[in-house]
Amino acid sequence: MDRSAVEASPWRAGMRVPEPEVTVYTPGRAPLLRVLWEGTQPVYSVIARQDLADGCTAYQVEVSTASG
Repeated sequence: MDRSAVEASPWRAGMRVPEPEVTVYTPGRAPLLRVLWEGTQPVYSVIARQDLADGCTAYQVEVSTASG
C-alpha cells in the first residue's frame, strides 16, 4: 500500500460533490502529524482537517522546506 502524500484538489462552490466537513484547530491544541520529507520525519501541527464525501481525509499543515 502506497502511503505517499498527495495534494487534495480544493473544493469550490458549484462543484458536483458535497462540500467537505472542515475542522480548524486552535494553535497549541492541534493534533500532530509526522511527515516524511527528504529522509527525515519532522512533526508538524495540523491546521485543519477536511473529511471529503468520497471517504478521504485531507490534513492541512504548514511545512517548512528551508534548510539550515
